[in-house]
Amino acid sequence: MANQAPVCDCDVIHQDVVDDVQSQLLPRAEYNHLAALFKLFSDPTRVKLLSALECHELCVCDLAVLLNVTKSAVSH
Repeated sequence: MANQAPVCDCDVIHQDVVDDVQSQLLPRAEYNHLAALFKLFSDPTRVKLLSALECHELCVCDLAVLLNVTKSAVSH
């Protein structure tokens, strides 16, 4: 038998919970900003660069050697 995704067959809306969560959501612009920020992490080189900078302050030349990329690529 194939595994099937769970299905919600409940018709009850927990309006108090929905209202509570709705009141805690950020404005749409904030989610757009967060999505743009997370998009920066979609490149593994960028994540590796951030990880290296977390370990130690490095100049562009050091980062280029560490990541095996050009200085231009680091700056980008």
